[in-house]
Amino acid sequence: MNKHLALLLFFIMLLSINGSFHSQYKTKAEHENLISKSITPYQKINAYSNFAIYYLQKDFNKSDSILRIMKKIKKPSVESQFVILITELSILEKKGQLNKFKKKVSKLTALIPSIKNDRLLTIAYNFIGSSKRYEIQFKAAIIYHKKALRFARNTGKDRRELIPKTYRQLALDYIKLNLKDTAEYYSNKSLNQKNDDNYPGTIDCKITKAYIYQINGQLDRSYEGYTNCLIAAKKLKHKENIATIYRHIGHIYMLINQPEEAKDELNNALNISKKLNDKKLEGRCYIDLAHIYLDLGNINKALEYGKKGEQILGVLNENSNNQIKYTEDKGETYNVMGLIYSKLGNFNKAKKYLNESSINYHTVKNFGKIADIKHNVGKVFMETKQYNSAEKYFKESIKIRKTKNVDTNKIYETYNYLSNLYFKKSDIKNAFDYLKRYSLYRDTYTIKLSGLQISKIKENVLISESAEKKIELEKIEQQKKKKEIELENEQTKNTLQKSIIFGIILIMVLGGIIIFYWWNQNRIKEKQKSAEMSQTLLRSQMNPHFIFNAMSVIQSYIYENDPSKSSKFLVNFSRLMRLILENSPKEFIPLETEVEILKKYLTTQKLRFEDRFIFDIDYSEDLISSRVVIPPMITQPFIENAIEHGQLHTIDGGFINVKFTNKNDMLELTITDNGIGRKKSALNTKSKNHRSMAMKITEDRIGIINSKYKTSSILMVEDYNKEDETGTNVIIRLPLKHEQISKL
Repeated sequence: MNKHLALLLFFIMLLSINGSFHSQYKTKAEHENLISKSITPYQKINAYSNFAIYYLQKDFNKSDSILRIMKKIKKPSVESQFVILITELSILEKKGQLNKFKKKVSKLTALIPSIKNDRLLTIAYNFIGSSKRYEIQFKAAIIYHKKALRFARNTGKDRRELIPKTYRQLALDYIKLNLKDTAEYYSNKSLNQKNDDNYPGTIDCKITKAYIYQINGQLDRSYEGYTNCLIAAKKLKHKENIATIYRHIGHIYMLINQPEEAKDELNNALNISKKLNDKKLEGRCYIDLAHIYLDLGNINKALEYGKKGEQILGVLNENSNNQIKYTEDKGETYNVMGLIYSKLGNFNKAKKYLNESSINYHTVKNFGKIADIKHNVGKVFMETKQYNSAEKYFKESIKIRKTKNVDTNKIYETYNYLSNLYFKKSDIKNAFDYLKRYSLYRDTYTIKLSGLQISKIKENVLISESAEKKIELEKIEQQKKKKEIELENEQTKNTLQKSIIFGIILIMVLGGIIIFYWWNQNRIKEKQKSAEMSQTLLRSQMNPHFIFNAMSVIQSYIYENDPSKSSKFLVNFSRLMRLILENSPKEFIPLETEVEILKKYLTTQKLRFEDRFIFDIDYSEDLISSRVVIPPMITQPFIENAIEHGQLHTIDGGFINVKFTNKNDMLELTITDNGIGRKKSALNTKSKNHRSMAMKITEDRIGIINSKYKTSSILMVEDYNKEDETGTNVIIRLPLKHEQISKL
């Protein structure tokens, strides 16, 4: 009996240890406990492997030390050798030692035929795929990662961890191929498991998602994603993730031209990378900071940091112990050093560095960076007054960005340089033309809006962190007082009674303060909510896409030499903008004004889509004559949904009808279209998000009206053609209010 019980306990322990491979989220004490309880060499190697991976978020040197212990275990089985090799590959990849990584992957490939464990095979094929990606064999990388995915689906309970990690690897492959939509698809798939941040790999998947937003130019969403990841990583004390996220946030600030903020974030990343002994990240931070100091005009500091990064990454010294051998790191090091020497007036050295940078980026087919180098070489030629050569490189930079569709927002910076170049060549016509192109981009508020939204997100995060710190301090204070009370309890019973009374009074006071604070905050929030809704409405109603598209239409009419159409469009568009800016802040406006705004908006959209749909606005003259008022632009989000996401311009006989009627002493608004319908539109993530935002904003506005005026306004959305599930019918019922009532 005792023999059977011992055998059962052995198998339970074996299962618990085997199931914990690469579990990054145990405490140090838990890992040490697993190692001490390990019986067989295979169990011990697995436990040590988990411990080594744990330290990859804390200290790379300690991970190396644990790996050395693993290698000293005598007579390891084939599977044990496999686990040791996988652990070593994890460390080498984090440290960026790619030459050693590739050699170890070759050994891993040789062991695969001996392995029958689907979990180990998933991890192995993921490493092989990553190796192919580093070797610039992106299609081969995809093949191996998809093979890993097939094994991951057969790993039982481990599939929840392994499938998201493999989808993330596929997203990284497609980023390298510049197939951003496909990369976003796999990134979304990596988050479909809805694992919380404590689950292995979740934060990495979210960082990749934020990076895709970044390369797509959605800087505010990218910043928000990184910030959420940073909060989660700080809670888990994952230093490697924290440093990586700080560096990404620094890049966001660089893109919105806020070098001081970028410097702060990159210095945070640099300091943590030093504590981690992460030479790869440390070198990259120095190179990034060299760019920052260059932008700030501190050339000496830029040169100092550039040389430090160059030394750590081993770019020039082929025998360097720290050599990382990332081709893109070499490319970026040469790039920044070229720019620095250009500023120092050493143009020959600058051209040499930039040429080396171009060679490295061509090797990895990074067309965005190749375009950057072309632009930078153009700047050097401009400094040396070789204007024809400068013009050639500037135009090559623009051509690459347009044909490869990479970093197209950077084209406008090159336009600015071309404008200056043509002024220097006394070619006023071209100088003015490129200045106009640059000014059109500069005057749009896309970058400014991203900057403002990022500032708002940062402010909210600071408030949240401040609140969390306050709660932590209160907890510490409460614990301290509790210990004091316990100490007093041990002394005398009288002291105990006094302590209890004091504690009750303290709790009551704190409770009263908290209740008063909560009540006061709610009262303030209620007052602010209406104003905030107005601002949210203004931002949601006229998004940058519509304004940009409208400006594009005007520009096309000008280029087509059609002043009649352009004048008609511009007059209508300018009147629409004026009406929106004048009336959006108001709580109610006359129905007549609302109708005029909708007519201008629909006319503008109709002109934009070359009359490929029709519209009708129906209302009773009684409503106008009785001075009925309505919340401004309350129908606009649904009209925009019908046009933009209902794809009316693609429908034969597309229409949109807006109707205002008096129904049982309520003002009923009906918006009807025969577009593709909600079901098809929902397949597009952006359309779905936009529709959800329109519903949320309108429901909030109706809720405020109901609360303020004690009414029962409603919002309903249904399919226009219920059988085919096409078109949309939106019904809004509001209190029938007249102008004199709205002025109260």
